[in-house]
Amino acid sequence: MDTENFLNRRLNTIHPIALVGLLKEKGFGLSQILALTSINPELLKSANHQITYSQYRQLIQNAISLTNNPALGLEFGHRLNISGSGVINMGIMAASNIHDALLFCERTTEVINPSVSFVIKPKGSCLTLEIIERLPWGDTGHFMVDTAFAVLASIINLLDPLIIQQMKFNFMHPVQAPPSYYQINLPDATIQFETNTNSFSLPLDSSQRSLPTFNPQTVEQAEKILEKQILRIHDKRLAITLPIRQMILESEGEMISNEKVAQRFNISSRTLNRRLKSFGTSFSDIVAEVRYSVARDLLKNSSDSIDQIAYKLGYSDSSNFSKAFKIWSDKTPTQFRESSEDTSNNKYAS
Repeated sequence: MDTENFLNRRLNTIHPIALVGLLKEKGFGLSQILALTSINPELLKSANHQITYSQYRQLIQNAISLTNNPALGLEFGHRLNISGSGVINMGIMAASNIHDALLFCERTTEVINPSVSFVIKPKGSCLTLEIIERLPWGDTGHFMVDTAFAVLASIINLLDPLIIQQMKFNFMHPVQAPPSYYQINLPDATIQFETNTNSFSLPLDSSQRSLPTFNPQTVEQAEKILEKQILRIHDKRLAITLPIRQMILESEGEMISNEKVAQRFNISSRTLNRRLKSFGTSFSDIVAEVRYSVARDLLKNSSDSIDQIAYKLGYSDSSNFSKAFKIWSDKTPTQFRESSEDTSNNKYAS
């Protein structure tokens, strides 16, 4: 995969939101945390949003630098456990056995971190899982491996606490922290460093033992939800419209032009318009969608005046904003704020 493509691979914001939360708890400000990432804070308000792998990697680099903790991934992964996503929680807890739970985890990497992949296979009397670098990690490799190991160990410990004592973890990198730090985050497991693979093993028979929480209907439901998320991550329309949305959000107080957006993609404005048309949309439609979404949020969740909101959305005249908002929602901004409820029959409802 060429550099441009891997930088533009997308993931949902489940892990980025959790990492930002961890850093905030450690006392760091949002401007420090998001430095050089080009991540708009609005995208971190919901796990339904997406950022690029390049942005996530820069966020991780910031986290390691700010905390001065090369083994931060262990703490982060242990914190994530399986609480980072409803669909992941569903698929894991309802799996028939630990082997199937790990296979489901492998599929979720396509959505939550496309740089990581797992190879899961029997080896003698053991089941092994090897962590593969699917996209270049750069200097975030330790974090990627440590996070994955800590998450998977927490999952296995939750499903069957006795198995963790029989597990063996192999790290390709040298030890990054005192042994006690690893024991806290990988409790009771055998740990080795500077090995040939990033992998772990557990008894094969234990991995195939039936779990009391097995629920085939829930597994089927989780698989369907995950499949939709995977399709959304690879949606070519979203690949071009999401960056445009972020640029609009970043241009507070300005009227962003399609020429400026086209420059970001290194294409002409004519080519940009042609691509958007092929996806059944237009630059003006995307601008309207984003403006309406932001306007609703500000009207419901801020004390900004109508004039202030109009300015943030790039309107020089608040009356033009009011006219546009009424087209979108059949209400004036003031009426919408007073009712504090969205309508279901508007042109740009999300």
